[in-house]
Amino acid sequence: MTDDEVGLESKVTFYPLRLSTESDRIHKYTIVRWNTDETISATEETLQIIRLLAQGESIAQTAHVLCLEPDSVLSTVKFFKEIGFIKTIDQHLEPDTFEHIHPWFIRIKRKWFTWLLAKQLLILSFLFIIVGLYLGMTTPHLLPNYRDYFWHQDIFILFTVNFCIGFAILFTHEFAHLFTTKAVGGEARIRFENRFIFPIVETTQYHLAVVPKTLRYFVYLSGMYLEAFLASFCFWILWISQIYSIDLGVLNSLFKMVILTTLYGILWQFSAYLETDVYNFLEDYLNQDNLYIDTKRLIYLRFLKIQEKYPLWNFLFKPVIAIFKKFMFNKDVTEKANDLRTFIHRKLRHLKIYSVFFLIGIAISLLIFMSISLPKDIEYLLRSIAELRIGFHQGSLFQIFKSVIVFIVVIQSYLILLYSMIRKWRRHESVF
Repeated sequence: MTDDEVGLESKVTFYPLRLSTESDRIHKYTIVRWNTDETISATEETLQIIRLLAQGESIAQTAHVLCLEPDSVLSTVKFFKEIGFIKTIDQHLEPDTFEHIHPWFIRIKRKWFTWLLAKQLLILSFLFIIVGLYLGMTTPHLLPNYRDYFWHQDIFILFTVNFCIGFAILFTHEFAHLFTTKAVGGEARIRFENRFIFPIVETTQYHLAVVPKTLRYFVYLSGMYLEAFLASFCFWILWISQIYSIDLGVLNSLFKMVILTTLYGILWQFSAYLETDVYNFLEDYLNQDNLYIDTKRLIYLRFLKIQEKYPLWNFLFKPVIAIFKKFMFNKDVTEKANDLRTFIHRKLRHLKIYSVFFLIGIAISLLIFMSISLPKDIEYLLRSIAELRIGFHQGSLFQIFKSVIVFIVVIQSYLILLYSMIRKWRRHESVF
């Protein structure tokens, strides 16, 4: 049905919608179409129009009840038709061109997940985490170190087990997001993707816009919270084994490796320039749209001021500055960023707050990469080459095969990284 065929006596039906129960700072409510996650912000008057139309009132009757101009209600109906909220008009089925979502566990009711946010459970788990981390950090023998990654002599077994443990921790992190989303009243699904041969797990949340803001914070931070719980659990196991003189054998190093991996994962989430969980939390907490791009523009403008203020510094480090500008900033800084001159003081303060996290995130990522990831991968490569030589010397095809697999899997990630950086360089895009 065309817009011209919609009249004042028309009646409409909606697709399943979710309406927020609380208004935001500017007294607007959120409306979400259930099966597409299409979201709009609306006034209380618009909510009343939807409720009356959903009850079977015509456009004219709705306008009369709410003391509104009929043309105003008609325009609202046409807008809902355009964004795919309306299913039928005068029993005429409207074409649905919007992509439907497919969340997991849709048939399992929310009540089966709400216990995850029970106050008693949160308090007990928080105390468990704090005490466990305290025991681990204050007991020298429990502290993990870099060598705990290399708990076995066979490089293939070592690499395979470490990879599986890391992937399992990532998987539990994403399931924490999924279950917490269900607990607060949203929907979610876990998507399995790949970066070349590496499997990647990501959680996509739906309907969070109608969830109260304070509950959304639980969704953003749930993965980190679970990782902290796992690290604390491992510290508890190691502490008990030490108190009662229990020999854990190789499990001792495996538990310490889990601790390293989880703490590394938590620290990595503060790399806010990668739009991680911490970024999502800050974006919602600061209520700042386009936070990432606008912050980059703010940093870019500050960077230009430093260049103007210290011309000698600019001359001495010209090659470094050129590389930094090439990798750090791109056309998004000027084309997609908002005009910061129009920002009120509060919004500028938000950008300054996030810019600190942005720069700290870069420093953290570099520190982790240089101190853990790169040395670990170099040792993987060196040991795989050493075992490859032994395999050739002994004529063992299986030994050669295992060494080659480890070498290829480790080196290809760096080749992909180098390729993507070169490609973005040529396309004048930022790697951040």
